[in-house]
Amino acid sequence: MLSCRQATEFISQALDRALTMREHSALLVHLAICKGCRATSGHMQFLRRAALAWRGKHSVPPPNDEHSHGHGKD
Repeated sequence: MLSCRQATEFISQALDRALTMREHSALLVHLAICKGCRATSGHMQFLRRAALAWRGKHSVPPPNDEHSHGHGKD
């Protein structure tokens, strides 16, 4: 069984990469029983969507993009 700390780490990682089947399954089991981590997952997903929507309306280079040198999208 995952701890809340491990579940939160997987929730965060899932925003940037595909979890393995084992990670995904363990996270689903944890989320099924942990209201706090379900809330955390919802908050992280909301923040991700909000950031992407904001970025879509503003010319902002991706983080750590050394090649853009501050140039926005066309």
